[in-house]
Amino acid sequence: MAETTLYHFMMSVCSMKTRLGLAEMEVPYQSREVDIGFKLENFEPWYVKLNPRAVVPTLQDDSTVVTDSAKILRYAASKWRPAMLGDGAHRNRVEDWVRSGDGVNLQVITYAFNGVPRGPELLEARLARSLEYQVKYPELADVYRAVHQRILNHKSSAAAKPDVAKALAALDATLGRLDADLERAPFIGGESYSIADVIWTVILARLILLKRPEVAPERFSHVKSYYDRMTKRPSFATAKVMPVWVGGI
Repeated sequence: MAETTLYHFMMSVCSMKTRLGLAEMEVPYQSREVDIGFKLENFEPWYVKLNPRAVVPTLQDDSTVVTDSAKILRYAASKWRPAMLGDGAHRNRVEDWVRSGDGVNLQVITYAFNGVPRGPELLEARLARSLEYQVKYPELADVYRAVHQRILNHKSSAAAKPDVAKALAALDATLGRLDADLERAPFIGGESYSIADVIWTVILARLILLKRPEVAPERFSHVKSYYDRMTKRPSFATAKVMPVWVGGI
């Protein structure tokens, strides 16, 4: 049995990033799906003790626990595929695009454009559960309190037109910069595939899922041709990167 376990959810963007990265690195792992939909399994005490933000993914590698998809990808690449961190002069470029990917406010954009089935209802359920568990599990009250505030902030931003407009403007500028970079090189970090390609392949897939002209990556010709190439890599299917919503929530 694999000593590495990935806690994830099928339609979670960040879970797709880690699955894609592990597929590219050919890392065997035990898959443990955590239902972040209306079952709210990610709020259970056993899970928040692993991941205090109550989100997916979480990577458990022997006694090491890593949360946050970008950190997981950095950790995995350092251990199993260092070349995917970028080499020489390209390493800074890879890291720049990893940070740029993290800077895209996909949560606000996704919920603002109803990208999650029953999204508003799900946010309310999460808020209610985080309040309930503050009382039910007092030893974890601070954790649930922080989770509640984060979800409340997210809900408010997704409903606030200025916040959505800001997220869209930042996305548009970043896609423009990405398009210019991809005109000069086959991959985001340069001449070879890296964790930056992992992250941006999934981001582009989610933007396509939203089916909104405001965020469509097809507006940028080099980004479009790049994404088409990335979908043909075997890892795309292996990792189940989804440009359409599959299943419920």
